[in-house]
Amino acid sequence: MEGVRIVLPDAGNSNRRAAFAALIATLVTGMVYSVSTGASASITTTVSSANSATTTPALKGSASPMPKKGAPTTDHVSSKSVSVVTPVGPLSRFTTASIREMDAVLRSAKRKGPVPTTTQLARYTLAIRASESGGRYTIKPARGSTISGAYQASATTWDNYRGYRYAYTAPKSVQDAWMFRRLVSLWQTYNGDWERVTAHHFLPSYADENKALWRKPLPLRFRANNPPTVSEYVRRVFTHLS
Repeated sequence: MEGVRIVLPDAGNSNRRAAFAALIATLVTGMVYSVSTGASASITTTVSSANSATTTPALKGSASPMPKKGAPTTDHVSSKSVSVVTPVGPLSRFTTASIREMDAVLRSAKRKGPVPTTTQLARYTLAIRASESGGRYTIKPARGSTISGAYQASATTWDNYRGYRYAYTAPKSVQDAWMFRRLVSLWQTYNGDWERVTAHHFLPSYADENKALWRKPLPLRFRANNPPTVSEYVRRVFTHLS
């Protein structure tokens, strides 16, 4: 211990003096060893509690072992943890499979230009679903009709999507995926005009017309089931937005 002076008592001979000095040296060495060991144990405990993946640290002055090439380091521990996020708002009313389909549709559509936000797409899909079927995916076609499913898609419009002849025979996520693609494509066609997107879903031939014409009764060929006007249909869908 540098800077500490030890004064030895006047011993009777050199042998006793040497033995006393050896005893003092032994005691000092033991004290230094105890302090050093206690400090390193404390450090190890602190670091381990801060990061359970951290290995026991080397003592000060010793080289830290280098990780093997390609081996993950402790910095990667947090990146491997999986965050489970519960969907909220409009997304909470779709299955996990449907949310994945929505994400895939939006990613693909971005190659063609701007796309609606996830929340917008979810809200309008839900609004049409509520307006068309009240959320029932298994509605079968009426006699003489091919319209079915949650979004009341005709067989022609459905077009054997993913190998299903009619919409009602497809799983929920497939019906949702069909509607997501349809809405995003129309949204891009009509530059974000959700009214025209909705009108096109109801009656495509009217979507490009002056909106003032939407208030007029439909031609006789469309009146078999007493349908609403285009304007009434659009307004009905918009009342379901949440």
